[in-house]
Amino acid sequence: TATNPGVGSGLTNTADIADYATSSPFTSYYRQFNGRMDANVSAKDHLAFAIYWVPQGNSSYNGGSRAYDFFHHDQINEALSGIWNHTFGPTWLNEARVNAAGWRWNEITGNPQSPVGLPQDFVNQIGNIGIGQFGSSLGSIYDQWTYTYKDVATKVIAAHTIKFGGEYTDLHYLNDPINRPSYRFYDVWDFLNDAPYQENGGFNSVTGAPGGNRSDERENLLGFFVQDDWKATPTLTLHAGLRYSYFGPLYSKQNNLPVVQFGAGSAMFTGLSIRLG
Repeated sequence: TATNPGVGSGLTNTADIADYATSSPFTSYYRQFNGRMDANVSAKDHLAFAIYWVPQGNSSYNGGSRAYDFFHHDQINEALSGIWNHTFGPTWLNEARVNAAGWRWNEITGNPQSPVGLPQDFVNQIGNIGIGQFGSSLGSIYDQWTYTYKDVATKVIAAHTIKFGGEYTDLHYLNDPINRPSYRFYDVWDFLNDAPYQENGGFNSVTGAPGGNRSDERENLLGFFVQDDWKATPTLTLHAGLRYSYFGPLYSKQNNLPVVQFGAGSAMFTGLSIRLG
């Protein structure tokens, strides 16, 4: 055994390169909670509230047993609704409804042990041993909500049952791209000499930083309707209705969505470019 290993005094009994096989424990949880509350607040008013809440997640080791190989995912799906039924009279009823439904996670804040700011390195071979990645798994951020407001009135006039109302839906999407560069090396010597044969990654075209522009995207949907059920005879009912629907374009609060600009004339495709707007 050398007294000063690695400085020309011979070999030691400690391997400089080793291949480890590790187990990959995996845990997960799935829960679901439902609740509803109803109240007759007056002879003409009925209120109701319902909630649907589903948290779930999992934890695992990706590629090894190092601290940064640990990866955790938590997400929540939920839906909330409120209903108000009001009776104006024996022939006139109104129902107002509001809904909110969401689905979200944040794997960046959920994994504080993960060195997201460091690049990933891939080494193809160390001798005859194939090596995977050096670096943690890269998480993502997701947040989507749907808000809906709806009001429907029902009026009975003789043999006619008339319904009319409207609905408004507001869609919220979070697009927050997380990225970092990755480097590939032929072997460990290229890795030690910082000589990758390939580099890639997603970068912000304005700042040059890894990742893209955050975009809080929105879309609005709108609709109105009126319909009439006419009981013309005891055995014949005629139904007529009219609806107007508006599907708004996708836009972002930051006004930074990539928009395709076609080229002029015969350069329609060869002159294609992309602008933010």
